[in-house]
Amino acid sequence: MKDIIDERNERERISKSIIKFWNVNYVPRQPESEINAPEETEMPPEQEAAVEETEEMYNKTTGSYSGTYGRHEVKDEVTKGQIEKILQEKSDSLRSLIDENKG
Repeated sequence: MKDIIDERNERERISKSIIKFWNVNYVPRQPESEINAPEETEMPPEQEAAVEETEEMYNKTTGSYSGTYGRHEVKDEVTKGQIEKILQEKSDSLRSLIDENKG
């Protein structure tokens, strides 16, 4: 039975050894088209809808899923008021900046 030290020594011995072509076992690889070929199976409509929704959430620019953040209507009136106030401030400051540069 090998212990951790024996395994370490074996890895070191192998890493320092020269590989001979007659000791190499070649394993045939499957063509990439067979590996990446999707299996055609019938999905229930609920699962198809979930898959489509997940694909819609994928952001190609960032390479990640944005999830459901910002996709639902805000129900809390206080939060909704804060959002409107923040958006209004930006629009007011932008309008005043445009007006200053026009004149």
